[in-house]
Amino acid sequence: MPGLLNFQAKLASFMLGFIGEKTHVEGDNIIGDLFKVSIRGGCDGLEATALYLIALIALPVVSLKEKMPAILYGLLILFVLNIFRIALLYYSGIYWPKAFELLHLHGGVIIFMMISVLLWLIWVNRIINKRN
Repeated sequence: MPGLLNFQAKLASFMLGFIGEKTHVEGDNIIGDLFKVSIRGGCDGLEATALYLIALIALPVVSLKEKMPAILYGLLILFVLNIFRIALLYYSGIYWPKAFELLHLHGGVIIFMMISVLLWLIWVNRIINKRN
């Protein structure tokens, strides 16, 4: 998904520029004067998004019409949060390099999966409460 990775890199670079970091994008790389981060498969947030979508679609006795807002808003929320995650990884590479690998390989993936599950639980709760 090189197009998606490049798009995410551009958005994260834009966000970093908005807060004062001078970066540019080459392919799926965000490059600054002090650090470079590459966005690869697994960094794109697709696994957590797929988990969210599958869990939501598999929810029994709930119509697709009831699920549509959860699908649309959930995809948007997870996409935006992943851009923040990528920007924060870049920042950690500059300001907390010792923690970069931990945040990248473990913290980022695990926390993002937990956010996906939490978001699913929030939507399930809303759908159930709406019915009652």
